[in-house]
Amino acid sequence: ETAKDVYRTLSQHGLFRGDLSAPTLRFQATGDATAFAKLAKRFLGPEVQTVEQIN
Repeated sequence: ETAKDVYRTLSQHGLFRGDLSAPTLRFQATGDATAFAKLAKRFLGPEVQTVEQIN
């Protein structure tokens, strides 16, 4: 049911992604970027290449 609601909302507001090319992924961490990258790779897979440290 939630997925249907999200689909409906995206459709009503014209928010579907038009470009079918691969998205650019950007990962940022406020804590230890190395620790975040290690954990993120466990859950998100090899797509996590680099993590930017932010304040």
